[in-house]
Amino acid sequence: MKLIHIREIPAITPPKHHNMKSRWVVDETIGAKTMRVSLGQISPASEVEPHVHLSEEQLFIVLKGDLINRNEKEEVRTKPGEAVLVFPGEPHATYTESPECEYLVITGFQFE
Repeated sequence: MKLIHIREIPAITPPKHHNMKSRWVVDETIGAKTMRVSLGQISPASEVEPHVHLSEEQLFIVLKGDLINRNEKEEVRTKPGEAVLVFPGEPHATYTESPECEYLVITGFQFE
């Protein structure tokens, strides 16, 4: 068992993500074997460009505000208490129209 102090984790901005913050809450650096969890914070000024994770699935769980995930075919708006699953190889981009949006991303895969 490991206690994690989320707000003490430094915020980063991943590649293809602009004007947003992400904190890696769980990943291989603390011993996780099959998942990563990040806490994301975006605003209307944020942009997450379309991108693909070839071998990873991602579950976006909204905590605050509305999160919008889109691909070439559809746009899915999720509210607090809702989630959207993005499958491996599925292009996606993320944005919000809410003044504040906070969400968890759970990424499942096998570490090499």
